Amino acid sequence: MAAPLQPLDTISAGKMKNESSIVAGKTSLALSEGLDLSGLVSLKIDGGKIAHVERKLIGGEVQLGGNVALDVGSTKAMITDLHVNIETGDVKAKINGKSLVLGSFDNGSMHLHKEAGSKILYVEIGGGSENYIDLSATAAAELNRILDEGDDRVEEGEELLTGVFKVGVQVDASLATDFKVAYDGLISAAINADTSLGLKVNLVQHLPVLRCTAGGSFYAHSGKNHQGKSRYGEAGTVRDTGSPIAEVAQYRDNREGVLTTWGSQEKEATRSDERAQLQRMRKLNHKLRMERDALKKSLMLWVQEAAKRQ
Repeated sequence: MAAPLQPLDTISAGKMKNESSIVAGKTSLALSEGLDLSGLVSLKIDGGKIAHVERKLIGGEVQLGGNVALDVGSTKAMITDLHVNIETGDVKAKINGKSLVLGSFDNGSMHLHKEAGSKILYVEIGGGSENYIDLSATAAAELNRILDEGDDRVEEGEELLTGVFKVGVQVDASLATDFKVAYDGLISAAINADTSLGLKVNLVQHLPVLRCTAGGSFYAHSGKNHQGKSRYGEAGTVRDTGSPIAEVAQYRDNREGVLTTWGSQEKEATRSDERAQLQRMRKLNHKLRMERDALKKSLMLWVQEAAKRQ
C-alpha cells in the first residue's frame, strides 16, 4: 500500500505560497494488471494548480477528466471526477455518482522537465511505472457492492491504477521569482531534474551561460569553478541570469565573498578593455587626420603646379 507523505505545514508555515495553474499535461494511468476486474481507462488532465514556495514544490491539485469504466459481466461501475491532492496523496472521485475517497498514491517522487526556450515547465508526479493508486476501504466496499454482491472482488489497499501524472505550468515572473532565477534565464533553460515534495530545487545549474572573457574570446561555462576564465563565467551567471550571488556561490562550491570579488574583478576587466579600445580608436583617429592633411597638401601642390603650366 502506498504511504503518502504527511501535509507540509512546517514547510509553508509563515510563508505565502504561490500557485501556478496547470495549462497542459497527460497521464499514463492504466488498470493494474493484478486487478480482478476488466475495464477501460479514459482519463486526461483537466486542470488544477501546483503550489510552490521558496524553491519548493509543496502541493496543489490535479483534476482528471474522463472516466474509469469497470465491469463484471453486465454490471458496471463508473469512476469519474478524479481530484488528486498532491500534498496529501489523497485521490477523491465519484463511483456511479457517489463522492468518496478513492484511494491514495505516492506523492513523494517528482521530476521537472522543460525544453530550452519553452514557456511550459512540466512536473511529473509519481514514481514512474511503479507508482499506483491503491483503494481506500470505502471505495473497495462500494465497488464490491456494485459489481459482485456477496463476493469481494477488490480489497482495501489493492492497486487500482498504475502510472504517473505529467502536468505543465506556465513559466512566468512569479514562478521565476519563487525559484530565485531571472525570468529570461528560466525561459532559456533546459531542465531535466529529479526532486521530491518539499525539497528545495536549485535551477541555477540549468541556466545557460555564455560570457566574454577579458581577452575577448567566448566560452560556455561548464560548472565547477577553475582558475582564470571560469571566474568570469560565474560572475557572468550572476549578471546574465539575475540569480543571487549566494545562490550561485552555493552551487559553484564557492564562498559568497569570493564570488563578489570575482564580479568586481570582471567589471574592472571590462572597464580596462573599454579603456584600451578607446585608446586604439584615438590613435586610429589621429592617424586618419594626418593622412587627410597630407592629402590636402598634395592636392594644393598639384593645383599650383597645374596653374604654372597654364
